[in-house]
Amino acid sequence: MGRYSYASTTASWAPSGATIDGLEVVRSHQQALGQCRDWLRARAADARPEAAPDTAGAARAVAETEDVTMAAVASRRAAERYGLEVLAEGLQDNEQNFTRFLVLAPNDTDADRVGEGEPKTSVTFVLQDNVPGALFKSLAVFALRELDLAKIESRPLVGHPGRYRFYLDVYGDVVDEAVARALGHLREITTDLQVLGTYPRGATYPDGAER
Repeated sequence: MGRYSYASTTASWAPSGATIDGLEVVRSHQQALGQCRDWLRARAADARPEAAPDTAGAARAVAETEDVTMAAVASRRAAERYGLEVLAEGLQDNEQNFTRFLVLAPNDTDADRVGEGEPKTSVTFVLQDNVPGALFKSLAVFALRELDLAKIESRPLVGHPGRYRFYLDVYGDVVDEAVARALGHLREITTDLQVLGTYPRGATYPDGAER
């Protein structure tokens, strides 16, 4: 239904009385830990990174333990919600980190789309096995219709070593003739094609902005 991007400004939060030098464990989502890897190595080298399902959950878990040897890398909003105190701010190694969030709803919802930007359509598919040039052919269905791709990435196909599932974003609405024809063509030359949805591009917010 929509997509927004937020600046990923991270901070280290811990129960009252904690110090950076006394940390033994730093919890957060794996991506967030990776985004501040250099800071952690330089300032909290003795602390063990511990992955959590999400940053807010990491903050909650640390707050519940009340253990001053544990800290969470999370947003200010999450830390304030669970009563944690800041140890350090601006942990991210890259100031241009942004996180994309999608607004989801059931297929039969009557809710309006969120955002006013150019529409994009996200799809996922698997290449046919043992077909030379399969990836080139799957991308050509968009190039032939002068459709611009925003992203393409792959993930290993579970249970099928050496095969991959591809995720692709194309500019345009699924109801547009060119996009519809491209997807119809793609369905003929791939397997398990799924249209995840069409949504407008939303705004990009700096950290701390009202959302």
